[in-house]
Amino acid sequence: MARSALVWTPPLGLLGRIHWEDGRVNLKKGGIAAIVGLARVYALEAGSLARPTLERLRAATQARLLPPGEAEDLSEAFLFLSQLRLRHQLTALLRNQTLSNRVAQAALSPREQQMLRQVFLLIRRAQHNLAARFRLQA
Repeated sequence: MARSALVWTPPLGLLGRIHWEDGRVNLKKGGIAAIVGLARVYALEAGSLARPTLERLRAATQARLLPPGEAEDLSEAFLFLSQLRLRHQLTALLRNQTLSNRVAQAALSPREQQMLRQVFLLIRRAQHNLAARFRLQA
């Protein structure tokens, strides 16, 4: 199960820069799904029956499996990515476009791009921590 939390990795290239594919990045694959996977593993280890991601992260903190700061950072990252994805999809819906999890770099402000990079770096670090904990390759 822990190995499955390492399948979806943040789209980071050299020097921790975001790897934009055709000027877009998939928020679900490299971000949301990664956090969901991490939360699921830690919640299972904690013996929690919680299903929502944020509750799973809280359960992991209460069981002392995740430091409170890391759990809070992952929770904020999850909310940030979810908000970006929702905003992108609502805009597409209003324009009668196909809904997608891929957001264009041009649709993000410089601040949002900077935050997105920090979120992806956080996820990568959390995946490395999980891999070390379970002696897996990240």
